Formats: sequence, structure tokens, C-alpha cells
Amino acid sequence: MTDRLDVTFPSGPDECHAWLYLPEDGDRRPVVVMAHGLGGVREMRLDAYAERFAAAGYACLVFDYRHFGASGGQPRQLLSIGRQLQDWRAAVAYARSRPETDPRRVVLWGTSFGGGHVLATAAQDPAVAAVIAQGLFTDGVASALAMRPDTSVKVMARAVRDVVGARLGRPPVMVATAGPPGSAALMTAADAEPGYLALVPDDAPFSNQVAARFALDILRYRPGRRTAKIACPVLFCVCEHDSVAPARPTLRHARRAPRGEIRLYPDGHFDIYLGEPFERVVTDQLAFLARHVPIGSAPGEAPGPTTPCKRSEVLTYPIAGKTVFITGAAGGIGAATARTLHSRGANVVLADRGIDAISALARDLGGDRTLALSVDVTDSAALADAVDRTVDRFGGLDVVFANAGIAADPPATIATIDPAMFERVVEVDLLGVWRTVRAALPHIIAARGHVLVTASVYAYFNGMTNAPYAMSKAGVEQFGRALRAELGIHGASAGVLYPGWVHTPIAGAAFGSNDITTRMREIAFPSLLGKAIAPTRVADAVVRGIENRSARVMVPRRWVPFSALRGVLNPVTDLIAERHPELRRLLGRLEESAGPTGKFPQTNSPR
Repeated sequence: MTDRLDVTFPSGPDECHAWLYLPEDGDRRPVVVMAHGLGGVREMRLDAYAERFAAAGYACLVFDYRHFGASGGQPRQLLSIGRQLQDWRAAVAYARSRPETDPRRVVLWGTSFGGGHVLATAAQDPAVAAVIAQGLFTDGVASALAMRPDTSVKVMARAVRDVVGARLGRPPVMVATAGPPGSAALMTAADAEPGYLALVPDDAPFSNQVAARFALDILRYRPGRRTAKIACPVLFCVCEHDSVAPARPTLRHARRAPRGEIRLYPDGHFDIYLGEPFERVVTDQLAFLARHVPIGSAPGEAPGPTTPCKRSEVLTYPIAGKTVFITGAAGGIGAATARTLHSRGANVVLADRGIDAISALARDLGGDRTLALSVDVTDSAALADAVDRTVDRFGGLDVVFANAGIAADPPATIATIDPAMFERVVEVDLLGVWRTVRAALPHIIAARGHVLVTASVYAYFNGMTNAPYAMSKAGVEQFGRALRAELGIHGASAGVLYPGWVHTPIAGAAFGSNDITTRMREIAFPSLLGKAIAPTRVADAVVRGIENRSARVMVPRRWVPFSALRGVLNPVTDLIAERHPELRRLLGRLEESAGPTGKFPQTNSPR
């Protein structure tokens, strides 16, 4: 249970009114200081956020700015940037003074215009523990340019009248905070007025207007420029289709934060306060708090960087709490990815033919968030049953990583390969991906989740001596590209993984176990491209790709130019493969080593 107290604190010559949420156990807790955006009051859904934070054990101080809501200050509806920043400093000081809160674990939470205020405040207060800014205003010029020209003219005319009137002692000239397109209002996008007013409960002390002079101040306010000076972790919750605080300049500023984390949502500015978008954003915010300002820290203990933040990291689909189904999980890339996902808080389903290996991995990871299933990806019924068992165990399925694959052993030319081996590789590497995705797809669509399929650089590199593998991976690439386009209408996504050479059993023939193919690799691949990397490096890229809903995951990155220029480079590399003298000699040796039983029967056909 949580108590909510009505409190006040001084700011300048007036008082700010606030709600103080306190967990009932009496321990000194981290405190989240919260305030709204442009003309907003705390009743406009801030209580919904505060209740979720308080239920997780955080104290919350939710206040109204002076001149708005229940707080003091005359004239009413005066939006002064300087006074609101002063209110933030006063609120933080008050939060630190409360005996129920830990003064060294103060978190700032701001939305819309308040999202810019928390950046400005944290840049000046190095003792702030963390910052959460959603739908945040970062650049007055960018927001002004988002307005229609006719609206700008109307608003600026009122702003000038208001400034002149204020000097003559007259009441403020008001301008609507939100209005229909083309009206004299600060926010006039099609979703602004209905979205803004939908947040207002019937009994809220709210007026949809502010003193027009604010429009002259907003152009000079660019709090996004201060992100590089913020020392603490910052969570930027950015709306992709934000009509009020455009995403592009927001992301540019967010990427300059030394310890910034960015979450990008496929929503508009006002969507994230209600319904499913609200659930997504508040879940991410709670996870951020748990990582950086955990409840379990000792009172007075400075919050350390429990999870290091990478600069410019944009995570649109955080993996914590998601359920991921992985085929080919017994070793190599699959096992390494399972370990990384598990360490990031995901539930992992380990699917492979060898039950002993995946059971051992599951025991090593811990049983609460793992499930080991013996599955052959060529068996559609077994895959459907595995997906059903996954859903029964974890309540749903969010991500499928179709990773199972084999290669011909030993390597062979098309003329000498055992036909059964050729077809087995295609069955596992191409049709196995199709069957895996098909079994999981209804759950992925329902969860608006993500599919990742494992192709290879062989999807676009000449596949001599490895034709069934290369043709399968080229097919997987096309499958993944089509799937991504088709899933977009459902709010889900898909991506293709292109690993280069990796230290796994499937690459063994090219790294010593077969002298001929090892030498062929050395000739065909420049030294930089021919080096093998550890599966853990691929796993890190896979998890980043899932969390970013990336269309392509190429690892190592040095392969990217070759993929981009494949139309130019493929004719050249094909010519080299066809005419290089030593490659031709080695191909001959490889066919001779297959023996007469491996060759197709001779024919008199002139073809």
C-alpha cells in the first residue's frame, strides 16, 4: 500500500502544491520528482505514472508549477521558463529534505515541456541520480518550425500584444495551449487538441490557455543542448510521430548524453499517456529505475552504473521480460545468444535436437527463465508443439530467433556432393527457418514482437564448395526481407542476421579440419574478411539488433561495404572464383578426393 499526501513547498514568493506518494514500510526510499509539460497539471495522468512507480517501491513528488493548477502565483496561466526551472530546483530541494526519502537518490521525471526542464535541471545538479524524459521538448526553434506559418503569425501577434499590455499593467492576453489546425494556439497539429484534452479529467483545475508572451521565449529555450553536461543516466522516451516535439532533433540531442539510453516508440506525442502505449513506456521506465536506482540500495548509497549505457544507443524493443525462442541453441551462436539474452532479463527457450546439451545450458543459466526443448526444425508438428509449450510456460512468445543450420560435411562441389546431403542442408537451413517462423508467427503478431533469421555473408558471396548452404542463406535473406515488409502492418518486425566467419563447428572445414577448403578460404577471402570471430561477439550484435528491431545485423561490421556493393563486387569475385589458377587446381583436388562413388553418373547428352 502507498500513502498519498497533499504537501506544499516554497518557490520564490509563492508555494507549489504537490502530491507525495510514500511506500508504507517507512524505509528511506529513492524519490521520483515529477511535473507536467506545456500548460499541464498533475491531474492530467501524472497520477497514473506515480502510482506505478510507488507500487514498485519509489516515493514520488508530483507538483504543479506556479501559476497553474493548485499552486500559487499571479497572474494565472503565466508560463515563465525561468520560474518553472526555479520550481524544479525548489521541488528537488524539498524532496531531499523529507525524512522518508534518500537525498542521494533523487530521480527527475518530466514529460513534454517538462522533459526539457529535467534536462536543464540535471545539467546544473550533478547530485541527481537519474533522469527520465518522455515526449520531451529539446529545441524551441525545431518546435516553432513544426507550426504552420499562419498559426505562427497569429500567435506572435498575440504575444506582442501581451508583452505591451503587461508593461501597461493590463491582464494577460491569452492564447490557446491546444487548438485545431490553423487556429491561434501553441499546439495545432491534427492530434494536438483531441490528444491534449483527452488527458483532462472533469474535475481538474485546468484551463486550455496560457499568457501569449511565452511564444517569444520559447525560441530561445533549447535545453537539448545541455545533454552532454548531464552526468547521470538519462532515459529518453521519444515518440516517432511526435507532432509537438519532433523526434529528429530530440534524437540528435539525446545521442550526446554520456550515459543516455533512448527508447523510440511508434506513437504520437499524446499517445503514450493512455492505453497500450502507456503500458509500454511505463514498463521501460520501471526497468530503467530498477537498473540505475534500485530499491535495494542502502540509504545514502550513491547509485552506481549498474548497467553501463552506450552513447547513442537507441533501443526500440527492450528485451527484459520478453520470451525468446531460439533454434540451434545447443552451441555456437545460439548458445552464446541465449546466455546474453538471459543476462539481460529475457526468458529463453532453448530448442535443438540434442537434449543433453541444451539441458546442461538451461541448468547453467538457471531454471526460472529457461526452457529446454528437443526439437527438429524439419518437423512442423514438433515445432508447433514446442511453441505451445513455450506459451504455456511463459504466457506468450515475443521473439523467435531461427538460427538452426548445418553445412555439407565434407565440403563438395555440386557435381560430387551426395544428393541426400544437399537436400538435407536445404531442408534444415532454408525450410527449417520457414517452419520455425510459421509455427511462432501468430504469437509474434499478437505480441507485436520480432523475428530474426540467420542468413550469412554467403547470402551474397560466391558459395563454391558450399552451394546448398549458400543457396539456403540467400533464400533466408529474401524470406526475412519479405517478412519484415509484411509484419509492418501488424506492428511487428523482422530482421536478417549476416554473420561472417565464426568460431563454430560449422566453419571447421575452412579453419583446419579440411586442408583443401582451408586453403581455398585463404585465397578467396582477404585476410581481414577471412578471420573468424567469437560467437559471443555475434550474440552481442544479435541482442542489439533485436532491441533495435534492426532490419539487418551484420557482424563483423567490416562486411557491410561488401553487402552494400554486392552488385558491383559479385561479378568480380565470381570471375576470380572461376579463373584463379590455384582455386581451379584445388577444386580439382576436392573432386578427386570425393572418389567415383560421389560423382554423378556420366552421360552422353551434349548438354
